Amino acid sequence: MLYPEIYYKVEPYILSACDEMTSFGSDMPSKKAISAMSDRVYAQIMEAYPELRIYEVQSAGAGSGKGAADKNTAGDKVTAARRGGLLGDFLDVLLIYELIGRRRR
Repeated sequence: MLYPEIYYKVEPYILSACDEMTSFGSDMPSKKAISAMSDRVYAQIMEAYPELRIYEVQSAGAGSGKGAADKNTAGDKVTAARRGGLLGDFLDVLLIYELIGRRRR
């Protein structure tokens, strides 16, 4: 196994979501569409693997101090403990990576 076990658990859900998106023949989805895809995938994964909630707990305290909103470079407000914590971020990265990879093909 080249990747961590969690990758093999979430990969089928990522591929399914990307297959669904590409079946409609759309171009690269907007940030809002990717966020909605990520939320759907996250809900499916939490239903199938409730033990992965540990990644939420571990990352809930991450960020700046008391969980106050930080400013990113674009000026948007980003909350320290967002939906899904590390797992949510991991899903976002995998979705974007897969979508970009499909555009290159």
